[in-house]
Amino acid sequence: MYLTIPGFRSVLVAVVGVCLAVSACADAAQSDESDAIARIIAESDGGASQFQQNVLADGEVSFAEYEQAIDAAIGCMRDQGSTVIGPTPIMDGRYINYCVQLAPGVDADIELCETEFLSFVLPVWSLQQVPSGDEAERVRDEYSACVREAGLDVPEGATLADIEDIVGEAVGPNLSTEDLERLRGCIERYSNQVFLG
Repeated sequence: MYLTIPGFRSVLVAVVGVCLAVSACADAAQSDESDAIARIIAESDGGASQFQQNVLADGEVSFAEYEQAIDAAIGCMRDQGSTVIGPTPIMDGRYINYCVQLAPGVDADIELCETEFLSFVLPVWSLQQVPSGDEAERVRDEYSACVREAGLDVPEGATLADIEDIVGEAVGPNLSTEDLERLRGCIERYSNQVFLG
């Protein structure tokens, strides 16, 4: 699975099951992330729940606050009658995943919970995970080497966004289990996108 939108829901419907991968990505320059965070926080001033306004009051989201928002959303979903599996850390512990088992017609309750606890917190958290400066160079070099070692071609000078695109194009139904396992470690350590459903 390859999704690249901030605050997304990964929907797998089989016996009416929905998996929510609470993750997101961004691949623009650091100033773009800072500007995006500032816009999200400004929008939250009138549009976010009190819970999210409190989290965003200092202009950032700590891991503890992110985890608290996930826990609150999961609690809300459970209060709505959904069975929730998780939370489970993913992507080298930077993000948290959970799965929701629900009956037909319950989707609106999940959206209500996401809107109450995650709609502003999640995008800010995700944007904060995008490396910048020397860290971005280190991650790019290590991610590129890891992906090459896993068997994909990464051109010299590839940006993080280029590497994400290369990995995203490679991960799919035609990728063998063996090749996917080789890439899994690279994705877990370096990616800001969710390629594995």
